[in-house]
Amino acid sequence: MIKKIIKQHFYLKISEENSTPTSSSAVNTSCGDIITPSDRPPIKKRSEKTFNLPKKRLPEYMCNNKIPSNSLINSHHDVKGGTYELPTPMKSTQDPQRVVDPMVQEYDPKKDKSHENIKDSCAETLLKKRMYVLRELVATEESYVQDLSLIVDGYMREMKDPESEIPLPVDLKGGKERIIFGNLAAIYEWHKYTFLELLKRCIQCPTDLGPVIQKCKPKFRMYVIYCQNKPVSEHIVAEHFRYFDAVRLKLKLKLVINALLIKPVQRIMQYELLLRSYLKYTERAGLVDEIPVIQEAINVIKDVPSEANDMMVVGRLQNFEDEITAQGKLLFHGLLLCVQVDSNKDTYDRTMDNLKEVQVFLFEKIIIFSDIVGKKTQFTDPVYIYKAHLQVNRMKVKKLMYNRILLRSTDPERQELNFVLMGRTQEDYREWADQLISIRRKQTAFLEVLQNPVTSKSTKHS
Repeated sequence: MIKKIIKQHFYLKISEENSTPTSSSAVNTSCGDIITPSDRPPIKKRSEKTFNLPKKRLPEYMCNNKIPSNSLINSHHDVKGGTYELPTPMKSTQDPQRVVDPMVQEYDPKKDKSHENIKDSCAETLLKKRMYVLRELVATEESYVQDLSLIVDGYMREMKDPESEIPLPVDLKGGKERIIFGNLAAIYEWHKYTFLELLKRCIQCPTDLGPVIQKCKPKFRMYVIYCQNKPVSEHIVAEHFRYFDAVRLKLKLKLVINALLIKPVQRIMQYELLLRSYLKYTERAGLVDEIPVIQEAINVIKDVPSEANDMMVVGRLQNFEDEITAQGKLLFHGLLLCVQVDSNKDTYDRTMDNLKEVQVFLFEKIIIFSDIVGKKTQFTDPVYIYKAHLQVNRMKVKKLMYNRILLRSTDPERQELNFVLMGRTQEDYREWADQLISIRRKQTAFLEVLQNPVTSKSTKHS
């Protein structure tokens, strides 16, 4: 870079003096390059008006084409090929002989308080962003309540109106609208008159958001019930889509009924996303005391979509005569390879080639086996036809070879119900085996306490 600067300055000197050296006279630079007048690019005259820049006087060594001996330029080789010695090293800043101006004070990081102001401004910005998330939560809640009102005050009122211009189909009479909309009216009333007002109060006191969500945990269970009824609702709406579309045109609505009925499912997922953004800015702002409360609120919301999704799957189970909600919480469900066998050991040892893919539901009280009808696509979901079930407290679990699990009924009246399960992957096998063995041990311990409470307490203390 320094060599290039020397060339440019030397070229300027030649152009200023308008000298025209002969071809035999060459200029030798520190790089050993030769510049001749023919190397100069022609200058095109674009305008007669020109601006004369002030001429700067070049250093003497530039004019005489001499490089001082103490220069760092070409410190190893000079123009003629000689060598120069390196300059003496600079004195260290820690040199004890260095003289310090008494009027200049040295920098002391302990006395500098500018970082505190920067920290305060950053915290203020983060709190503003957190407040923006809270306001967005309230604004989207208001929009959500308006969407629910389109169903309650629109579709539901129209179906109940005996003088409606649009005749109600015969299949939808007799209170069938309760199957279509489920508990949507209760969800709407709670959000409109209770939850929305609680969120609006949190704008004045943001620290109340976490406790408000935790307090409303029982109410969020309404979404689980709604999602459980969702598959049946979708089936009825699909059969009478023309009627509901005629109602939509009468009410002058843009969204079809399916797009409105899915709003509660979408909303419960939006809560978790907004609360996570709220937690992020709370952590960055350093509000340590609020972090555990908001995290617990996220856990409350996070369990609802998972449980609601499970109940939507259970809602597709058909031909099961008992009350499905009476079987306890759904612990596990999934597609497994399964075959029903008898009590003969030789039989279930030869079931590797006869396994069939079925949907298995594991509850606290029973485990249900069902066949699969249809496949999951963008617009449809499979339907599960009930096949058989086993009582969890009357069942033995045994691990077999090749990632198989034997479920044997101990009920004297149902000894013929024995199933072999096999996970499609090693992970599926381990999860199902752990779940089955764990729930079986809990059931056994619970029965022992009921049958022999004194013996169980003494065993526990010992």
